[in-house]
Formats: sequence, C-alpha cells, structure tokens
Amino acid sequence: MGLVIKKKQPVAHTSVVHSEKGQVVTEQTQQELVGEPVTLMDGPHASIEVSTSLTINLGKFNSVKVGVGITLPAALNELDDVFEYGRSWMNQKMEQLAADVSPDAPAED
Repeated sequence: MGLVIKKKQPVAHTSVVHSEKGQVVTEQTQQELVGEPVTLMDGPHASIEVSTSLTINLGKFNSVKVGVGITLPAALNELDDVFEYGRSWMNQKMEQLAADVSPDAPAED
C-alpha cells in the first residue's frame, strides 16, 4: 500500500454561561473550524486539546463563566510545538472573551 495523506481540520470551541443567584440564565456555545486543514502523513499522529475557563463575578450574586479551547491535529514529532501554538491561541481568545464580558466592559447599544 502506498503513502496515505490525511487532512484534519483544527476545531475551536467557546462558551459563555451567565448565572444569577446560582441559576443559569443564558448559555451560548459555539464550535468553529479554524485555520487551514493540517496535512498528516501516514503514521502515528495525535489530537491535542487545550482549554480553559474563567468565572467572572459581576456582583449581586451574578457571574459569567467563559470557556475557550481548541483541538489540533499533530504529528507525534511536533507535539510540543503544536501544544505551545494551541496554548498561545487559547490565551489570546480567552483575553478577548473575558474583556467582552467583564463588568468594566462598555455596554453595547
């Protein structure tokens, strides 16, 4: 059998959950394909997922929990580099999402 080439697409996911007095009021989740498909040659490979979440206290028993993560395909000899890329991407997205729901964020019209 000849060389097998596989293409896998990185997938990102985000969630925003707003709670009041311990009860979930709204929950938004989103999943999207990001970047270009990664070409993997025949042989062992892995999927790396990095994710994090942050709960922001809005006061008066209100909070918002923001989560973000990404799943990336990787050849076994590239695991550390792919993990670092995923972690950097995740941190940038978390900063953006947290700023959007921060109690100090400007109100939308």
